[in-house]
Amino acid sequence: VRQLRLRDIGGIIVIDFIDMANPKNRATVEEALRTELERDRTKTYVVEISPLGLVEMTRQNVTDGPREVMTRKCPTCGGDGIVVSEETAALDIERRLRALASGRAQAYRVEVAAKIASLLVGPGAERLVELEAQTRRRFFLVGREGAHLDHFLVLAEGKRDELAVEGPVDEGAEIELKLGEVGLHDAQAGIGKLDGFDVCVANAGKLVGKKVKVRVERVLDGTAYATLADAQRDEDEPITAEREAEKPTRAPTKKAPATDEEAVEVQPTPRKRTRRGSRGGKGRKKKTTTTAAAAGNGAGEAKQVAKIHVPDPTLGEEPEAEEPTETPETVTSEDGAAGPKPRKKTRRGTRGGRSRRKKTTAAAGATDNEDPTPEPAEEVPDWGYVPMSEWADDVLSDK
Repeated sequence: VRQLRLRDIGGIIVIDFIDMANPKNRATVEEALRTELERDRTKTYVVEISPLGLVEMTRQNVTDGPREVMTRKCPTCGGDGIVVSEETAALDIERRLRALASGRAQAYRVEVAAKIASLLVGPGAERLVELEAQTRRRFFLVGREGAHLDHFLVLAEGKRDELAVEGPVDEGAEIELKLGEVGLHDAQAGIGKLDGFDVCVANAGKLVGKKVKVRVERVLDGTAYATLADAQRDEDEPITAEREAEKPTRAPTKKAPATDEEAVEVQPTPRKRTRRGSRGGKGRKKKTTTTAAAAGNGAGEAKQVAKIHVPDPTLGEEPEAEEPTETPETVTSEDGAAGPKPRKKTRRGTRGGRSRRKKTTAAAGATDNEDPTPEPAEEVPDWGYVPMSEWADDVLSDK
C-alpha cells in the first residue's frame, strides 16, 4: 500500500501474493490490506483473494504519475516514437517552396537540413532546375548540419542578382577537375575541390582519383553541382536480369570472302516448259490478232492493242410496251346467234375497285334488253299522333 501511494499508481491493479494453502492466512492478509488502504485518501475498491492467490483492486487516478512528471514528449515525433523518412520530409519541403514561390520576389534564400538540401538539389541539380523552371523562381538552398528534417527557414528574398552566390566558377562553364572522394549524402557522386569550393559531380563515384571534364549547372552556398561532359559520360547501363537475358548466347558467324569464281555472274538457265505452260492455265490470255501475226512473222513480241467497245445507241431507252386488247368471249345462244359471254357478277365488279373495267358495247346492250319486274312494296300502317289524354279512351274501347 505504501508503494501504491508513493508511486501514485491508479487504475486496475492486480497483486500476486505467495501461495497460501490455509484459508485463515488468506483472511489475515486481506484484512491487513484493507486496514492500510483506509489511510489512503484516494477512493479504492478491493476484491477478495482468488484461489490462485491474486488480489484485484481499483484505485482512482488523481495526479500525474512519475513518468508524466519527470519527462516530456519528443518535439519531433510528438511522443509516437517514429519520425518521417528523409524522402517524405524532402517532399514536404518542396511543397513549402512551391507555396513560397507565389510571392512577388524573384529569388529566395532558404535554410534546410543538409540531407534534405542534397535531396532537393538532386544529381547534377536536375531536380532543383526542374523546380525553378516550373515556379519561375530561383532558390538558393543553404544546408545546415544537425538540423531536424522539417527545418525550414527563409533567410532572405529579393532579386536574383542580389541573392546570387559568388564562386570561383560561373554556371554553365566547363572545367577540368580531379575527383578526390565520393559524396557525403550521395554515394554515386564524386567530389572535387576548386579553390576551396566543393564541386559535386553527378554519377562520377567510379571516377574518383581521375581527372574529368565537367559542366557546372548550379552554384549554391559553399557547393557547386556539375555533370560530366558529353565526352566523359559513363554510358554503361546498370546490369539487370532482363539485359543479360537479351544478350545472344553465341557469337555471330563470320562470312567467308567471296572468290573470283563465285563473283562471276551466273547466266540464268531457261525455264523448263511444262504442260500447264503449253496448254494454258488460270491466267492464260488469248493472243490478239496483231500479236499472233507478229509471232508468225518472227517479229518478236508486240504490244497488245486495247479494244474500245462502243455502246449501242439505243442503250438506256425504255421499249414501248403494246397494250393488250381484250377479246370478249362469245357464247352461242339457242337461236344460233353468237353473243358475248356474260361476266360473273361480283360485289367488287358491280361497285368498282382496282381492276374495274368498263363494260363493252355488247354487254351493255344485253343488260338494257332485260326488263326486271319490281316487287310490290308492303303497305306501311299510318301511325298518327295520339295525345296522352286519349290513351284511356282507346284502352276502354278495346275492352
